Amino acid sequence: MNYKDFILSLFLSSIKSVHPKNLIPSILNIEKDFLKIENQTFNIPEKIYIFGSGKASIEMAKALEKKLRERIKEGIVVCNYVENLEKISVMQGSHPVPDEKSLKAGE
Repeated sequence: MNYKDFILSLFLSSIKSVHPKNLIPSILNIEKDFLKIENQTFNIPEKIYIFGSGKASIEMAKALEKKLRERIKEGIVVCNYVENLEKISVMQGSHPVPDEKSLKAGE
């Protein structure tokens, strides 16, 4: 492998490692009534709510739905595009300047 290919491979693997579908399962764990995020542990209720906003919120919500499954009661994320999720509602907003869609999502 030449230098250019090595650097490109390193860059792509770095980006892949922080994608929510890879990052969230690697740092988040549920054990009985405890949510572990890296070295922190939280006592959680039987059902939890998910809230998020921003460009990566849908990908994070998808990863959380996959990881937490039946523990999620419901949730809402606001992103610049809409996608159907199982338990989490998605509202469309704009980025970086709020517009009418953003205001509606905030209601």
